[in-house]
Formats: sequence, structure tokens, C-alpha cells
Amino acid sequence: MFNLRFLIYFICFFIFLHFSLYFFDIDIFELFESKKYINDNNEVSSDIDNTISELEKSIQELKDVSAI
Repeated sequence: MFNLRFLIYFICFFIFLHFSLYFFDIDIFELFESKKYINDNNEVSSDIDNTISELEKSIQELKDVSAI
């Protein structure tokens, strides 16, 4: 009986925790993610710049193809 009471308290605590995190829109897994784009790493920013330039080239090619 003693263990059942603690089990019920434990379940109620996690239900309360779940709803309070949901209400305040807090994502636990987001707290543990690595923020590699926020860092001042030149490799990452150059990778982003390369991707942006490739996308701009692709958009221009699509405009050229659709104009024909």
C-alpha cells in the first residue's frame, strides 16, 4: 500500500509537469540540442553562404527555364 501511494504521487507529478511544460511551451529536448549555427564558426557560416548562393542559382535557372 505504501508503494502504491508513492506510485500515484509519482504519476501525478509527471502529469502536472507535462501540462505545465506544455502550457509554457517549453521543449526539454530543445534545451539539449547543439546550436551550431549560433556559434561564431567560420565553416558553418561559409556553408550557409554556399547553400544560399546555390539556391539563388537554382532559382535563376528555374526562371530562365520557365521563361522559354
